[in-house]
Amino acid sequence: MITNGSGRWPSRFGGFGGRRLRADRRPLIQLVSGVLLLLLIAWGPGAYGRLTAGERLDPSLAHATGPVNVEVTMGFTPQGFHLQTLQQQGVFAGTIGAHTVRLFNVSPASLRTLSGMYWISSIRPARPR
Repeated sequence: MITNGSGRWPSRFGGFGGRRLRADRRPLIQLVSGVLLLLLIAWGPGAYGRLTAGERLDPSLAHATGPVNVEVTMGFTPQGFHLQTLQQQGVFAGTIGAHTVRLFNVSPASLRTLSGMYWISSIRPARPR
C-alpha cells in the first residue's frame, strides 16, 4: 500500500487531495484575472456610457431628425480636453455657468455620440438667451 505516511492515497494528478493541481492553476488564474481587469479599465467607462446613454439625453431630443442646438452639462468644470471633444460634435457656442456648454448644429448621430460619453451628466435643448 502506497500512502504519504498519513494514510492518504495519492491522487492521479501527482498530489494528495488535488492540492498540486490547484497550485498549478494559480498563475493561470492570476494572468486571466489581470487581463480581465485591464480590459475592464480600458473599456469599462465606454461600455458604462453606452449602457446609460438614455439617462443623459432629454426625451425631446431622442427623435431629432436634423441638427439641433443643445446644452451639455457635466458634473465638473470642463477642461481643454472636454471642450475639444465636444467641438468635434457641434459648433462651440460658449459656456453657461461653470458646468454647462452650448453646442450648435449637433447632428442626430452626434447626439448619440454625446449621450454615450460617461462624463456628461445631461443633454437638453438649448434655451434662447
